[in-house]
Amino acid sequence: MTGRFKLDLTVTLLCALVALLGMLVILGWHTSSAALVQLNPKFVPMQYNTALGFVLAGAGLALSQFGLRRVTLAFGAIVFALGALTMTQYLLGVDFGIDQLFMTHYITVKTSHPGRMAPNTALSFTLTGASIALAGSNFSPARRSQIMAISGSLIMALGAVALYGYIGSLETAYGWGKLTKMAAHTSVAFMALALSITRAAWLAGRAEGGFSPQWFSAPIVTGVLTALMLLEQSLGAIHNWDSEARILSILTMGVTLGIAVSMALMYQHKAEQMRQINRQLEDQMAIRQKVEVKLLEAQASLARAQELAHLGHWKFYPETGEIDGSDEFFRIIGVRKGKTTLDSLIASAHPDDRDYIAARIKKSAETGESWDIERRLVAADGEFKWAHIICETKPEENGPIYCVTGALQDVTERKKAHDAIILAKEEAERANKAKTIFLSSISHEIRTPLTSVIGFSNLLASDQEQPISESQRQMLERISDSGIRLLGLVNNMIDLSKMESQTRGPAIELLEADVSIISAMEEMRPLAVKMGVSLSKTGMRKGLCVLADRHYLAQALSNVIENAVKYNRQGGEVILSHDLLDEKTVRISISDNGSGISREMANDLFKPFSRLGREGLNIEGAGIGLAIAGRAVELMGGAIRMESEVGKGSTFNIDLPSGGKQGQMS
Repeated sequence: MTGRFKLDLTVTLLCALVALLGMLVILGWHTSSAALVQLNPKFVPMQYNTALGFVLAGAGLALSQFGLRRVTLAFGAIVFALGALTMTQYLLGVDFGIDQLFMTHYITVKTSHPGRMAPNTALSFTLTGASIALAGSNFSPARRSQIMAISGSLIMALGAVALYGYIGSLETAYGWGKLTKMAAHTSVAFMALALSITRAAWLAGRAEGGFSPQWFSAPIVTGVLTALMLLEQSLGAIHNWDSEARILSILTMGVTLGIAVSMALMYQHKAEQMRQINRQLEDQMAIRQKVEVKLLEAQASLARAQELAHLGHWKFYPETGEIDGSDEFFRIIGVRKGKTTLDSLIASAHPDDRDYIAARIKKSAETGESWDIERRLVAADGEFKWAHIICETKPEENGPIYCVTGALQDVTERKKAHDAIILAKEEAERANKAKTIFLSSISHEIRTPLTSVIGFSNLLASDQEQPISESQRQMLERISDSGIRLLGLVNNMIDLSKMESQTRGPAIELLEADVSIISAMEEMRPLAVKMGVSLSKTGMRKGLCVLADRHYLAQALSNVIENAVKYNRQGGEVILSHDLLDEKTVRISISDNGSGISREMANDLFKPFSRLGREGLNIEGAGIGLAIAGRAVELMGGAIRMESEVGKGSTFNIDLPSGGKQGQMS
């Protein structure tokens, strides 16, 4: 909390006592209790405004301890105004009507202005109000503490000299000429306020660092000099005191005050030094305890991590031939924990690997060689397990190698998993190869009868010598259409199988993009007419070429266009265009205004046999057209992406390597 006063019991208690004194005197004025107002008939009474000032000052300084900055600032401003206005009345000889504003002065005393507080009281309130206002301000913490400490020392000097006057029957010490004199309990209250202000400034100054504020000697000197000056003036006003007696009295008091202050500061300095040393020791002990706890936690975490990772560390000392290591290291090699010899590590290795491991470790001890190997170990039950062994050396500076360090990890499970993956991959490759061979061999068996079915149904339908009925013609057309669809499905499945097994690589050549697009459009136009969908092209650039496989490109375009037509709406349209995406890429776009595809379903778009939840629609298809298109584009070194908005349509972008550009827009 640098820049704010922390709650201090001493400051709060003193402020509470000052405010309580002020309230008692106010009560005394209202109840005509002279014992509260005047203490003694021979003493000066505390004025009503003075008592009110003590209530405000005590409350304001106490509130500053709780961080109520704005309230503190307001109280300080009121106290400052009370003192400053009274001082102005004395200096300018005016009357602002504040002296008897709350209470008419009814106690008879020798004063030039009934009800008005003494000028030294007004000066003390001015300094007090300024200090309280500073406590609630945003002023620089260091400067604020210095100013408050100096103000506190001045207030202490004024109060101490006045109290000395009452104790030593020196009226000139608590009264200035014929003006109102400071009351006895007023001087005590100001001394308490001065202690509070000085204490708060001390604490705030210490918050900046060190035993005490470096500037704290300045307010002490200021207070002592002010007290001596006031005392000298008080003694000088007495005619029967000669100059030598005055000087001797002042010097005696000054020396006494100086010795007392020096001894107090010295004692407090020593005490604070001891407290600082104790705090430092306590802090160091606390830090050490935290470090030890963290070290134990780190060691436990390391041991747990090594256990989970089946990883242990080890050290080999060539001079003694001993090996030391972590708990996990000894567990892996199957040896009881404790310093052991190199022979124990070697004995845990597979018989075929023992000589090799021993030779590598000894060579590292001689030459500083580091290495990283995987070798077999023998478990306690006689089973073999694999270990990953890492070794590095730690030579002395310009001296021999005194320690070989390393790590050992049990990788048996990883090795088994790796072997299982390889085996599964080989099985998958064999299964895929068998599937490809099966599809390739059976395709002829399927396509030959299908071709016969299609051909004979067409012959029967067109036989002029033996005409058939209209119903028979329709059935033959259905047979022919079904055969054609089944033949197309078989061809697509064979093509997809060949692509996945890569039995046929792409034959890349230079193709004119607009020619391929128009060819695919014409192929799909009968389907578009049947579905009531229009096909159109826009922005076609003649002569713009792509590097592609002729068959793969035709398959990709036909399947995407077919998909856009089939899943469009009645009266919808499909628009094709192409242009350079950049210097190295040509983009072919197929856009439709159909129902669109949701983002959730888009992830399965290019998976074989996925119809994206449209299986219930009366639309022919097996869901492999887009899978063929995606795989064909990928094999040609391109990419296919889809952008869609549900209810508005979709756009498929096919990006292929550019083969150069020429020609104009058509």
